[in-house]
Order: sequence, then C-alpha cells, then structure tokens
Amino acid sequence: SGASNSCHGCVENTKLLKQVLQELKELKEELSKNTNKQSPNTTGFTVEKSPIEAPLVEHLKKKFPIMLFPVNPDTELKAKVTVLLQKNGVTADLPVVLRSVRKYAARKFVDFRAQTKSKLLSEKLDVGAMQLAELARTIFSKFTDAVNLEIIKMTIILRSFCHEKKLLKKLRGREPVSLDFWVELKEHKERIDSDEDPLKWEKLQAREEKRIERYEKL
Repeated sequence: SGASNSCHGCVENTKLLKQVLQELKELKEELSKNTNKQSPNTTGFTVEKSPIEAPLVEHLKKKFPIMLFPVNPDTELKAKVTVLLQKNGVTADLPVVLRSVRKYAARKFVDFRAQTKSKLLSEKLDVGAMQLAELARTIFSKFTDAVNLEIIKMTIILRSFCHEKKLLKKLRGREPVSLDFWVELKEHKERIDSDEDPLKWEKLQAREEKRIERYEKL
C-alpha cells in the first residue's frame, strides 16, 4: 500500500513537472512575441534596397581610393551608418546593421578592386607611361573626381607594385605572371605603411617619377 502511494506520488510529480515545463514554454513564446513587437528589426537587416544603400555606396566610393581594403573596427563607417539610420528613420538595432554593412562593404570593395586591377593591367591603356596624377585620375575615375595627396600615395603604392612585379605593359613578358595580385599588393602596402621614415613619401614619389621617365624611353 505504501509503495502504491509512493508510486502515485511519482505520477503526480511527473504531471506537475510537465505542467510547469509547458507553462514555461508558453511564457517564453509570449515573451518572444512581445519582444518582436517592440523591436521588429532586431532579427536582421539587409543593406540592399534599404534607404541607406545609395548614400552608403557613395561613402564607400569616396573611401576606397585611400583604403583599398576595409578596416575593422572602422569608427568613421560606424558614425556614418548611425547618421544615415537617423536621417532615414530606420529603427534597426545598430550592432545588427553594422554587421550587415561590414559584409556589404567587403563585397563592394572586392568589386571596386576588380575594376581598379583591370585598368592597371589593361591592354589598351599604358598606365606605366602616365604621370602619377593622371594615373590616379584614370584608375580611380569611377570613385572620385578629385585627386588629393592621400590618393597620390595610394597610386604610388599601386604603381610601384606593378613596376616591381613587371605588370606594366612594356615590362610584361610573354608568359603571364603568376601571383595572387591583391594578397601580394596588400603585403607590399603594409611594408610601405610600416616604414617610419618621415620622408618616405617624398622618396617614393621621386623614385616613381624617375621610373616613369625611364619607362617612357623603353
């Protein structure tokens, strides 16, 4: 009889436990619904076709000629996105938006680099014979009309890389050069950026201008 009562107690406890678990499940679902009602955009955000896409692309185009590669964290990009969200009345969770924006920016920069590379390695254009300002305007024409000192510096990096790797039109051999263009270019850029010589840009510009002179005589 005692065993029977004990077993009956077990059954009641099991029923009670199931009931508690069911109530917890229902409560969780209700909380989830309320959370979604309060902030419908926290689950995801897509840059494509959103109100911030067009101004974001303009910002990325402006930054590309002085960056080439996205940086993380990018405080300027974060500030820009914050302003764009407020300006366009987008009520989305900032960390969620920033994740989406970073992925979008990375894809855009890949596309921008492909366009830049095709001009540098063009069969029609001989970029090796161009002066630095003209070269900057040529390779970055889709991104900016103005050529400033920062853009000239990036142009020096690109031209010096193409010169040293024999990628300029008159320097190319019959066999195509085998290299991972952007991986090696990034390493080349990092070496220059890490050089702490205060006169490095003057020296690099003078060297590239001499190379252009010699190139024109080939």
